[in-house]
Amino acid sequence: MRRCTGHRRGLVFRGNPAQTRSQAQAHLASIPPSHVAWSHEDLRALLGQTRDAVVLDLHSGLDANALGQAQGLIRGGGDLILLMPPAGELSLTGQDNLAISPYTTSDVGSRLWRRLEHATKAAGWETPCPPLTSPYPEPAGSPE
Repeated sequence: MRRCTGHRRGLVFRGNPAQTRSQAQAHLASIPPSHVAWSHEDLRALLGQTRDAVVLDLHSGLDANALGQAQGLIRGGGDLILLMPPAGELSLTGQDNLAISPYTTSDVGSRLWRRLEHATKAAGWETPCPPLTSPYPEPAGSPE
């Protein structure tokens, strides 16, 4: 098990959507739900805030903008969790935003996906880490 303390961590859970979601939920079981952002939320609306973890489900494709937004939401010591299909299976749907005129979606290849797979593996993101625990209390709000 790799040492995973103090800095932001990246984790990859692989399998089908139900398996990877279950793995992420188990990893985040001790975190208040309000401290976690899931990719089905509008991440852009959360910019300027922080979360202990952000979970991106990449089974339906890789959105480079969402990936950039997600990494900016994670506070120190938090996790960026990528839910991905089994190694070698490409998820090339949702690439509309990668095609820039005069190119079309059919012209967009798999280079970005393959690069992400290579980079996460090289960085050790697929090596297990202990479950995340939140060092921050649940925000109480103002007495107003």
